[in-house]
Amino acid sequence: FAFAWPTFERWAATLRSRFNPAVGGSLAVVALLAVAVSQLAPAWLSKFGMASLALPGVTTATRLISVSLIVVLVGTSVAIGRVFTSRLILWLGMVSFSLYLTHETVLLGVVYSTAANPAWLLFAVALCFPIAWLFYKLVESPAHVFAKRIGVRKDASIAA
Repeated sequence: FAFAWPTFERWAATLRSRFNPAVGGSLAVVALLAVAVSQLAPAWLSKFGMASLALPGVTTATRLISVSLIVVLVGTSVAIGRVFTSRLILWLGMVSFSLYLTHETVLLGVVYSTAANPAWLLFAVALCFPIAWLFYKLVESPAHVFAKRIGVRKDASIAA
């Protein structure tokens, strides 16, 4: 992607100059629908009796193509790019690793303490986000600062 990115940007600029925004938006929607449909392809193939040996390869290929298409759309589409630079999405990106690290503990704690009551599960999902933010503020962010300090000291000693 890094080597081909200028080509993707040229193609996107060409599409933007040749079509009005409604057509470009429609093309993006069609591409996202193609991503969604491609994710169903392995399940459809197994229903039609395709060999199970081919299924992992098809699944991997459709996922790689889908992720690639999403990356290109997010990086080259003005409208989709705006969505991915909204404050909410940027905040979710900032706390995503902390959310990854803490969500299971929160969810399992609620499941085991409330017998998996659906109302409590909704509460637990909502609780994951402030817990992740706290973890980010108290653990992840200070760890980044500490790592940068160590890196600066190491670079200074190497330069000396």
